[in-house]
Amino acid sequence: MRAATLGLIAALAHLLAAPAWAEPPPDYERGALYVALESSYVRGIDGRVDNEWAFRGRIGLKFMKFFGIEFQYEGYGTISGPAMPINLKLYLPMGRIQPWLVGGGGPWQVRNPSGSHTWGGQVVGGGGVDIYITENWAAVVSSEYQHGTGAVRANNLVTAGAGVMYRF
Repeated sequence: MRAATLGLIAALAHLLAAPAWAEPPPDYERGALYVALESSYVRGIDGRVDNEWAFRGRIGLKFMKFFGIEFQYEGYGTISGPAMPINLKLYLPMGRIQPWLVGGGGPWQVRNPSGSHTWGGQVVGGGGVDIYITENWAAVVSSEYQHGTGAVRANNLVTAGAGVMYRF
């Protein structure tokens, strides 16, 4: 009887302690450095820019679950050189799925019809969603409005893209 009682106590202690041994659940909302790569379709909205594909890269830092700051590099095919805005992000942390809004600005190089390049500014606004596959890897879907300022103010674009992100 004593052996059975000790066995029952040991089994009960094992069951009660098991949750403490389990790994903590993934924290999809934690702040961290991240790198994202996207392919995007670019559409000129004023008739001055042809539609084409572009490449977008982002390096950023998410902090305090709700906020982030990032450097974005966007390279276009024939319409322009690089766009390099600094963006602020506002996240709505919802576990694996995290919608966000973005706004920022920075330099933008545009190719003129003559083939020469003109530098100006760019204001960016948009949104997207990060869909976490693991705690570190996520699929990204985004759309942005890009408005030229200064010497490139005649260039206005809408982009829609998708890609992947790795969070360190």
